[in-house]
Amino acid sequence: MSRLDDGKPLALNPLPPYEMRLLNAMAFFLGRNIESQAAAALAMYLRQAEGRIMAQVKWYAWKLDRDPYELMEMIYTDPAEAERLFQDLPKIHAGIPDVFGSDGVNPHESP
Repeated sequence: MSRLDDGKPLALNPLPPYEMRLLNAMAFFLGRNIESQAAAALAMYLRQAEGRIMAQVKWYAWKLDRDPYELMEMIYTDPAEAERLFQDLPKIHAGIPDVFGSDGVNPHESP
């Protein structure tokens, strides 16, 4: 797992056909290029899902006896340390193929 703050663009795998059409329609009507609209849509989704995401962060922080915001910062700044802390905790989608992954494999699951 790596973090993306080094100025490199975020690369996405192709979206499923219907979602790609939705993205194109949003970009068309808003006058944006696809890449800008994808970034805007992702940011919007993350803000709308903040409550659900933070509930998970808070749950795991409680399990690890950590402050939730410190845990979130660790996941961002030191993902290797976060993985070490989480090695004995189950992942939410363990054992389920990642349909959005380039190879269909969940990257957080041990082979």
